[in-house]
Amino acid sequence: MKRLLLFAVILLCSCTIQLPEYTRTSFLDFNKYKPFLVSSLPDYAGYSYTSLGQIIVEVGQATTYQNGMVSTKAVSSQTVLDLLVNEAKENGANGIIGVNISYTPASDRRAQPCWTAIGIAIHADSLDENAFTSINDDFAAKFRRTPVTRDELARFIEQTVSYLKNNALELTRAGKDDFEVFDIQTKRYITLDAFNARYGEYAYKMLSRAFDAAMAEESRTADQ
Repeated sequence: MKRLLLFAVILLCSCTIQLPEYTRTSFLDFNKYKPFLVSSLPDYAGYSYTSLGQIIVEVGQATTYQNGMVSTKAVSSQTVLDLLVNEAKENGANGIIGVNISYTPASDRRAQPCWTAIGIAIHADSLDENAFTSINDDFAAKFRRTPVTRDELARFIEQTVSYLKNNALELTRAGKDDFEVFDIQTKRYITLDAFNARYGEYAYKMLSRAFDAAMAEESRTADQ
């Protein structure tokens, strides 16, 4: 009997468990909160605003362990963002920047999986969609040849900063004959004069400010 039990234990221990590969994607809709501003950038570049404070929202998923089975009530990242935005509004904010949402799975049966959302609640002086309709004709021409809106400028800045961070690139560098700036459209460095001619001096100023803020935030996070 002992030999049979030992054989059964060895057989169970030798079983191979294979977990199939899978891919999961998600999309967080920031536009649904308009005119309330939601941005993952750590700085509201080009706008005058007051930081009201940091908001942290943690949502633990309801989990049941029974007879070796695990049952979890799903919570979406969009739902967590809803809570973050609502909390910011209740504290007098008309925008939230530096938004970061993460998921932590359960480590054991005494823990539960949870979502954590963090952001900086701000009160911006102006969230007018047409606040930047005349910042630069060259920059406007690059985007559908129409006046530049706040969203277009923010999207241009966010795309550029995100690409630079993901590829460990600097915004500027010393060129052969002149100072050079990274151009998100061509994915290469061009002279500052060429950048300003294409997008305008105002766009460079706001992009530079946003990139410096993003790098400072990344440095602070790495030091923690």
